[in-house]
Amino acid sequence: SSGLSAYRDGKWTIYQEADGLPSDYVNDYFRDSQGRQFVLTSKGLAQKEGNRWIRPLEEKQLLGYDQFFWSIAEVPSVGVMAASTEAFFVLHNGQWSRFAKTNLRMTHPKIISTAAGELIAVTNFPPHRFLAWQGSRFKEMSQPIHSLGTVEFLKEAPDGSIWCVGYNLCFRWGRKNREWNEYTNLPPPRLIDSAGGVWFVGNDSAVRFDGNNWETIPGIHGTIALGREDEIWAWSGAGIVRYSSEGVKRYSETETGIAKPVGYQLDEQGNSWFHGTNSGGRNVVSWFNASGWHPESFDALQGVYSYRANLIQQAAFGTLFIGDADRIFF
Repeated sequence: SSGLSAYRDGKWTIYQEADGLPSDYVNDYFRDSQGRQFVLTSKGLAQKEGNRWIRPLEEKQLLGYDQFFWSIAEVPSVGVMAASTEAFFVLHNGQWSRFAKTNLRMTHPKIISTAAGELIAVTNFPPHRFLAWQGSRFKEMSQPIHSLGTVEFLKEAPDGSIWCVGYNLCFRWGRKNREWNEYTNLPPPRLIDSAGGVWFVGNDSAVRFDGNNWETIPGIHGTIALGREDEIWAWSGAGIVRYSSEGVKRYSETETGIAKPVGYQLDEQGNSWFHGTNSGGRNVVSWFNASGWHPESFDALQGVYSYRANLIQQAAFGTLFIGDADRIFF
């Protein structure tokens, strides 16, 4: 890893060990409700102070040796909590405290905050369990599940259930009881739609789960993203597909102007923008609204390598930006 990069006022700044980070191996960045900034690294936690990063846990003699910090979250009743290899560290009312892991199974835990103001953790090695923070320790809240794999990401769904995703695993804890739900033979989860449905996208179809029912949707594959209202867009080398209450609609190059879509962006007016190349290899920008598709092949864009291009962005003042690693056009 090469540290932490920040963009502000038109300038990129790179922070590394020379700037106070414990390590150039950065695992996560977190900004709390008070605007304080934290970085988790393979050798400790850092907090931004002015233009440098300090190591508050070492200053308070709470961290005896370099430790990998795995996860960080915040709830009003507890404060900011960071989980390391050996302990939990809490920042509350400006003071750091250390809580030892009383549960030996809590190796490399992942923690999240919920909409109800709870801190929930999951053990990162089998058997997996969910736990809730109870004053000074985590208390087990679910039955164990004996499944291989490590947890890399936690997310609370709109219905209050918690999803666990990692290498070779996908779990959902409904929280209505102490039981887990394990789902096998599913493609990776990709997004949560406006109705709270979770989308899993594979090589030739997608699966949507609304909390109770599973729906297989043929024709949705590749990369997907939210559109306006109930829209879901999918694109791949095979073209662009739109899903809505009307069903699945696949668009041809004749309509979109794009044979190989590369990126997508939804603007503030609800227009869906794509960029890519046509069958002749020219770079094309095309947007979709209520009146249909509007493809454009600007001469200035032909020097941009579309496979390196960033997503189109529309600034608040109405200017459209597109660019690759070397140039920006607007």
